[in-house]
Amino acid sequence: MGAAKLNAASEGGVIFCKHMSKHSFLYDFDNEHETIVTGDGVNIQLIHRHVLLIRDPVAVLSAWSMVGDVHGDNPTPDELGFVSLMSIYSKLESRVDNSSPVVVIDSDELARDPKGSLSNLCKRLSIEYDDSMLTWKSGEHECDGPWAKVRIC
Repeated sequence: MGAAKLNAASEGGVIFCKHMSKHSFLYDFDNEHETIVTGDGVNIQLIHRHVLLIRDPVAVLSAWSMVGDVHGDNPTPDELGFVSLMSIYSKLESRVDNSSPVVVIDSDELARDPKGSLSNLCKRLSIEYDDSMLTWKSGEHECDGPWAKVRIC
């Protein structure tokens, strides 16, 4: 675990981790709470919340065909992740202890009303909304993946 994650958690902060549904087989959905003991003997309780960002499958396929050189021109169902995304949702919603229900955001709604969508997301996650969430420095970022250089719009 990185120091940034540990520091944010120990200060009651929020840690955002983006994952693709096709990698969900790597995640233990039955172990949603984790206690970490730091070198100072401090116990930190990490509670995982899930937010699923969904997009119209037709729009996904259309975008994919425009950038075939990124992942290949022949996307497979596993690569697209629709079935695994439904499986994740089903697993999470069918948990016996459903103390943290899944939050679903439609990417079209987010694009149409970013402030309203993010404000609602923060409310549902019990975190404080800030207008700075609406801005992103233009240009390349260290965390960008292969899609960063592709202009879809």
